[in-house]
Amino acid sequence: VWVQDGPDHAVELVAFDPAFAGEHLPALLADVKATFHNVLAHPWWLYEPSEATARRRVRVRLDGDRLVVDHDHVPGPVRSAFLASKTQNVWRPLVGALAARDLLPSDWADVVRAALFCCPTLVMDLRAGGAGGHTPVSSAIGWAVAVAAGSPTADGSADAVGSLLAAAAPPA
Repeated sequence: VWVQDGPDHAVELVAFDPAFAGEHLPALLADVKATFHNVLAHPWWLYEPSEATARRRVRVRLDGDRLVVDHDHVPGPVRSAFLASKTQNVWRPLVGALAARDLLPSDWADVVRAALFCCPTLVMDLRAGGAGGHTPVSSAIGWAVAVAAGSPTADGSADAVGSLLAAAAPPA
């Protein structure tokens, strides 16, 4: 976990890698990697790029100043069940406990989204033709999933991460 002094000498999170944090992992980040891998990731695009290329379809286009990635990767029923279970059994109790102890930062949902984005992008080379062995198909899906995990939808519609965060949010 890497931190820096922020405004008014408050400590701010800069980066994290749960693999190296040991017992000093902030509670809010403890289940991020498992959530990403169990819910959002898929071995075909994450670890077996040739399978993703054979089984998935991707179209990437520039629309004004936006890069649009259309793909057919959709988490299946098992991953949807993991999402429901993690929301109910991990995230809701964790966020509630942190809030009850006045330890939940006001930007907690942004922190979780940023950490979910970092899961695939900090640990592996997602570039097509790069050291990670990714193809244009697996690279586009990997980046699209990472960006979607790290960002709320532009139109405010529900997505997997937004649904998890909304369900885990403490009462206002």
